[in-house]
Amino acid sequence: DIERVEDLAKLPVLTKQLVRSNFDNLMASGFPAKDLVPNCTGGSTGEPLVFYSTRDDLYNWGFAAGQRAYRWAGNEIGDKCLWLRGRLPYRSTVDKFRETAAQFFERVVFLNAQEMAERLPFFVRKLKDFQPAFIRGYPSALYLLARAIEREGKPRPRLKAIITTSEQLYDYQRDLFSKVFGCDTYSHYASWEVHAIATECPEHSGYHIAAENVIVEIADDEGGPVPVGGEGRVLITNLHNYAMPFIRYDMGDVGISSDKACPCGRGLPLLAALNGRTSDVILTTSGKSIPGMVLLWGFLASLGVEQFQIVQETYQRVVVKLVLGREYPAEHLDKLTRKVISQYRPILGQDMDIAVELVDQILPTGAGKRRVVISNLPPRGEGDPGLLL
Repeated sequence: DIERVEDLAKLPVLTKQLVRSNFDNLMASGFPAKDLVPNCTGGSTGEPLVFYSTRDDLYNWGFAAGQRAYRWAGNEIGDKCLWLRGRLPYRSTVDKFRETAAQFFERVVFLNAQEMAERLPFFVRKLKDFQPAFIRGYPSALYLLARAIEREGKPRPRLKAIITTSEQLYDYQRDLFSKVFGCDTYSHYASWEVHAIATECPEHSGYHIAAENVIVEIADDEGGPVPVGGEGRVLITNLHNYAMPFIRYDMGDVGISSDKACPCGRGLPLLAALNGRTSDVILTTSGKSIPGMVLLWGFLASLGVEQFQIVQETYQRVVVKLVLGREYPAEHLDKLTRKVISQYRPILGQDMDIAVELVDQILPTGAGKRRVVISNLPPRGEGDPGLLL
């Protein structure tokens, strides 16, 4: 019954909850254990997940699709590149070797976005000293860096391109990057479940889907197809993970389909737009600005957390809302609370009250966006204590 892409709509939608509940049954029997790669999502949609990939899916198909996407921005292997991101755990010895080798040959510098609030002047100096051709990173963190450079009023590094990932890229961020760095910005849509899903080309007429690796559907709440140009849930089918197949898997993001052909002539199918993975900036009384994406949350999956959301209520209080998959004894809940506080205390500071709250569900916004980090503080200029924005 499954002969064409359109036939996938006959199958049910695979959610993170279904993966957790049927983990062993979703593993392909007889797949060589030596080719399995343990993996975990970053949880950027508020739902962390542990799963398995394969070496071929990650390091052959996935890596190649990612490199092709970077090349559309002009970024070749060996170009000097600065990465501004959270400190990610190594998924394998291959990941560790690749990062170590890149830094050894002085072609890539990794800056931990978690340290941005305390070391913003250092980040600015490092960028100027290193003189990269490209920057990759979270758009919210790059925005803080660009604002700091703009305030200096000194000669600015001139880049070939900026590549953003993991978060929604907004027009005001793209405009500032162009103004400060004199270059174009490319939004890259990727995940741990599929290394490279879709990305912009120089025409910026949508997101080219890596159709050799992944099928992308835009579906309604019941899993049916949304008419072209309509907004709906992003479902992916990974074509190369034969160990733990992801078929019609709900990414937790919202997208808009397209049937147009890009003027670039690449021929790959397009997504007209993506709306999801939205996070705010956390602000402190001391004037620090902390990008929400640096509050890494992958550790929550192993502690039974199925959904989460971080809400800043005041300059002195942050609430971490958690949805658990089942009931746990009090000892586990105490351990979970201590782990959350110990993880975020060094980033948010000693004067921030970090509360952990167990809730039944966390709903997306009316537009369907998954806001992972929310700040309920007033806009800048309305009583904020000298923020460094």
